[in-house]
Amino acid sequence: MMRIRAYALIFVAAALGCGQPQEGTGTNTNWLRACASTSECGTLACSCGHCTPTCTSDTDCAPLGGICSSADSTTLECQGMTNARLCLPRCASSTDCGSGQVCYRGACTHSLAPANCADHPDALVCEDFEGALDTYQTAITSGNTAEGVTVATPSGARALKADVLVAPSTAYLRANFAPISTGPLSVRGWIQVPAGQTTYDLAPLAFWSDQEPAWALRVVAKDGQLQAWSYTTPIAGTAPISVGEWHCLEATIDIADAGRIQVNLDGASVIDVSSTDTLPTGGIGALAMGTEWAGATATILVDRVLAGPTAAGCW
Repeated sequence: MMRIRAYALIFVAAALGCGQPQEGTGTNTNWLRACASTSECGTLACSCGHCTPTCTSDTDCAPLGGICSSADSTTLECQGMTNARLCLPRCASSTDCGSGQVCYRGACTHSLAPANCADHPDALVCEDFEGALDTYQTAITSGNTAEGVTVATPSGARALKADVLVAPSTAYLRANFAPISTGPLSVRGWIQVPAGQTTYDLAPLAFWSDQEPAWALRVVAKDGQLQAWSYTTPIAGTAPISVGEWHCLEATIDIADAGRIQVNLDGASVIDVSSTDTLPTGGIGALAMGTEWAGATATILVDRVLAGPTAAGCW
């Protein structure tokens, strides 16, 4: 079985230096400094690798000028581990945050280290878009682009940006693998529809087959909703998504003539249907990343993609 992996560089120096406040921020200039122990943090605590106290409300963070993070932003700050809520800087967008940080659910959080594909030896596709992308086939309509860009992202420092100026059309990278005709198949990816877009119809991740062109399973971001489509037919169930916010989506399919499709958004189940054709002629043999179909001009960001027989979770 051919495996497609991108072994991303881990920007250690950036991770250690990011998020350090300027002199005079809050009442303790150690706030958000990288740390290994509380002894390095003065009056603060070393929580999840940075100097910041735990909290239960925004009042606890007022002396620092921050907010008490949500459960979601705490989990991202703690690299996927559960933890008590933390005092973090407030933000409306990632431009309010420091280098190496992303605004996630209203708080500046440090990005995850790029995915280590060696941790997923059974992966069919493992891509964090930190390096060259020239090993993939492309399907990019003239006038559109699909390329790696430096941007505030939950993982590393770069993401895939699919920019559609001509629609309906395509703008994606295609990762091929040996066709699969039985068993479970999962995909995980982080997506963001950048702020300012009110109309969009994009398919950031999609499985498909060479031997049956009129078959595909697509995860679709469309006008404020996450959807799933079987080729041109929407599958029952939707969930709201917010522009300008990163969302983690996970999809697992049981491959069969009448198979099952399960989709999670930010860790919560949003679509679960059975009796759907998940077995194309010749099996599933490729993953599209970017937008396998765009029904309207728009932009979407995709990051931290992992596909294989085992569900990996958001982290």
